[in-house]
Amino acid sequence: MVGPAWNYILLRGLFTSKNTNYLKIFTPIRTFLLISGICIAIETSQYFKLYEAYFDPYDYVAYISVLLPIFLVDMWLESKSD
Repeated sequence: MVGPAWNYILLRGLFTSKNTNYLKIFTPIRTFLLISGICIAIETSQYFKLYEAYFDPYDYVAYISVLLPIFLVDMWLESKSD
């Protein structure tokens, strides 16, 4: 469950206080949509048994519940720095 959150932090460059967002294409909304889309694709492929894994519908909620707060805090911090 922490994988998507950590990927968000890495893509946005939030792992350091210097805010080294070296890839400017990863805005907060793009990063949120990208990682959410990947998580939804992974869970949906488990539902359709494209590979052997356990499908849990609550994983959708788990991914969003961890990504949404990070996204909102990131948006708040970005608006504060402008």
